[in-house]
Amino acid sequence: MIYEPLIFGIVSFFFFLCLFIIFNRIIKYQSEILFLMLSFICGPTICFFGLFFLTDIFNGLLFFITFIEMYYVLSLIFIISYPAFKIDIPSFKILYLLNDNKEDGLKESDIINIISSNDMLLNRIYELENDSMIFRKNKNLYLKPRGKFLVSILYFYKRKLMKLPFGEG
Repeated sequence: MIYEPLIFGIVSFFFFLCLFIIFNRIIKYQSEILFLMLSFICGPTICFFGLFFLTDIFNGLLFFITFIEMYYVLSLIFIISYPAFKIDIPSFKILYLLNDNKEDGLKESDIINIISSNDMLLNRIYELENDSMIFRKNKNLYLKPRGKFLVSILYFYKRKLMKLPFGEG
């Protein structure tokens, strides 16, 4: 059946997602990106190739390739989306604040004061430092090679593929 490798890839993704959630609650890691890569790329790759060479579970090379492609598509979508869902997006923060104050509502100035007093940006800077994207030198922040690489990918994606001008997207 043609759907078997696709279903196998989806089930495998959810298996490793469950492992990621369990280990995410147990292990306190320094680098979020490294933990994501180990959980969804490196560890599963070793498992898949081990199963491929040691068993006949995959019913041939085409099955294996189709399954691997499905798994990695889902994993890369998750890896790219994970940081965005983890942070407090300002729009969501406003909606949560308004939901918490249903009866009285909030003035626009109150919302601005609450959000600007939030440590949202400081937390992101701290996470970027832990992920070795940026570093401090004489109280200034600079990009590390890993950060430069990510910026070049984002630049290519936003400007070349999506044709967005600077500051949009």
